[in-house]
Amino acid sequence: CLERVSEAKPARRYRVALHPSPESIYRVFLNALAVMIAKVREVKTIEQRCMAILALPEAPLPLLNIAVNDPTTADVDATLSSTRRTVRQLLRWELEASLELERRFDEYAWLLSIDARGYGIAFLAGKITLEEERGRLRAKLEAEQQARRRKRGEDDDGDSDDGGSDGEDSASEQDGRRGRGHQPTMEEQLDIDPVPPSHERCFMELERFHLAAAEVERLCLAQEDLGLVRLSCGELRERLATKARAVRDAIMTQMLDRMREDGYDVDDGFSALLDRVRQAPRDEAELVALKEFIKESKATVARLGEATDSIHARLERMGAGFGFSAPKADVHAFWALKEWPTKLAMAT
Repeated sequence: CLERVSEAKPARRYRVALHPSPESIYRVFLNALAVMIAKVREVKTIEQRCMAILALPEAPLPLLNIAVNDPTTADVDATLSSTRRTVRQLLRWELEASLELERRFDEYAWLLSIDARGYGIAFLAGKITLEEERGRLRAKLEAEQQARRRKRGEDDDGDSDDGGSDGEDSASEQDGRRGRGHQPTMEEQLDIDPVPPSHERCFMELERFHLAAAEVERLCLAQEDLGLVRLSCGELRERLATKARAVRDAIMTQMLDRMREDGYDVDDGFSALLDRVRQAPRDEAELVALKEFIKESKATVARLGEATDSIHARLERMGAGFGFSAPKADVHAFWALKEWPTKLAMAT
C-alpha cells in the first residue's frame, strides 16, 4: 500500500512511500533462494559407520558445499549469483509502475501538513501572499546586490590601474556616500506589511486546491493491479483529496466573510446617501445644495453598484466553479443590496 511517512514531526512534513518497501519485497523473494541453499547444505556426506572401509572425517560434511566460495562448486555459485541478479532485475521492472505512482502521490504530500482553517485565515489576511512577495523581493534585492558587487569590482580594477590620486577620489566618494544617510538593509526592506489578496488571486488559490483534489483522485483506482504488485492507495487518495477540498472550502468561508464586510460597506454607503436625499430643503439654498449633492453622488452610486455586482459575481463564480452554497441569510442580504438604487431613485 501507499502510506504517508512523517519525516520531521515538529515541521509536519510528509512524504509518500510504498509499504512494504521495495527492499523488503526483494528480501522476500531472495529469501526463497536462501532457504533452498540452507536445505541443500543440510544434505551431508554418508556417515563413517555406513562405509567402514573408507577413511571419512568424523564430522559429516555438506554433500554440495555451495555459497561458501568452494572451488568445487564455483559453477553452482555462479548460477546462484546470476539468479539473484535476475530476480532483482525482474522485481525492479515489476515495481517500476508502483514507484512511479509513489512519486506522483508524493507530489501532493504537502497537503497533509496544512491546517485547513488556519490556512484560509492566513491567506485572506495576506500572510501567505506576503511570503511569496518577500521571496520575489528577496530575489530582486539579491540580484541588485550582485550587480553592485560586480560593478564595484570593475571600478576597483579601473582604480588600481590609474594610480594613487584616484584612490583619494574614491575615499571622498565613500565619505559622500556615508553622508547620504542610512541605507536600509535587506531585512529592513523585507519588513513589509501583509496586503489582503485580490479577488482574482483568491480564485487562483481556490483553483489550485480544487484541481489538486481532482488530480489526486485521477491518479489511480482504490486498488491497482500492477503486474506482480497489487497497490492499495484508496485511503491515502481519499485523505489527500479531502484535505485539498477542506482547504478550498476554508478559503471560500473566509471569502464569504470578506463579501459580508463589502456588503456592509455598500449598505452603509447607500443608507447614508438615502438619509441625505430624504432631508427636505428648508429654503432655496438648501435645495440647490441638495441638487448639487445628488449630481455629485452619481459617481458614489456607480461605485457602490460596482461593489454590489462584484459581490454577486464572486458568489456566482464560487457556486458554479467550486460548488459553494452560501447560507440563505447571506444570499437574501446580498440580493437586498440590489434594491438600493431603486430606493434611491424613488427618493429623489
